[in-house]
Amino acid sequence: MTKPANILAALLLMGASVCLAADKADKGQADQESTQKLQATVVKVTGQAEKLAAGKTDQWEALSSGDKLDELSVIRTGLRSSVTIKFADRGETIVGAATKVGIAEFRKKTEHATTRLGLKYGSLSVAVDSSRGTNDFKVATPVATLSVRGTKGDISYVGGDLTLSGKEGTWNVAGSGRQRNVGAGEGTDGNLTPPIDLAKQGRDSFRAVTGVTGGERTFIANYQPLLGAISLPGDMNLPFIPPSPNLPRDHITPGF
Repeated sequence: MTKPANILAALLLMGASVCLAADKADKGQADQESTQKLQATVVKVTGQAEKLAAGKTDQWEALSSGDKLDELSVIRTGLRSSVTIKFADRGETIVGAATKVGIAEFRKKTEHATTRLGLKYGSLSVAVDSSRGTNDFKVATPVATLSVRGTKGDISYVGGDLTLSGKEGTWNVAGSGRQRNVGAGEGTDGNLTPPIDLAKQGRDSFRAVTGVTGGERTFIANYQPLLGAISLPGDMNLPFIPPSPNLPRDHITPGF
């Protein structure tokens, strides 16, 4: 190959490389731009409830209907209290009494929504709407992660004990290297007990709340309308588990 031909070939190769790099950069930017962070909306508050905004450590604020909740927001409720949260057009979650939960992630890419909640203690009633697009909805607890493959279910983590009651569709529960699917009308626990065995046991749910800090104990006690309704044993200081590997633990742990 002559020298001019070598120069031309080198220029063509360089041009191709530049174009390929530009295409990759454009694709990466397009992917980033198509992923939209969303806000959840508080539609109903009953009793006493507070929120901790992202990046705050101890600046709790009263929660009101109409409030917007960003990623990394934390919510806590008192006894005989509840909060209904609407996740845009992808369904609602009712935060039960004496509950603490964080929104680790809520975003959408085209028509696919990703939602990650972290339940430290208490209960959630989840209803996911997939009529507007696909959903990847997960709830992490200190003992297991629950994935919504269906549409509705009740989750409770109290007294160190996890329970799931499926209402519609199928749930997947993963913990300690094992998995179990739970259908409508079925349930399981933190040990991933088969639904049929759990039904036979007919166990009473625990009333104790563990894994709470001193401040959390004070908050719950201050809004306890009936003494003896709930017990608060010694703190276990169970850590919050971020459901998404893209959100490091220290991004949401402070103040949680």
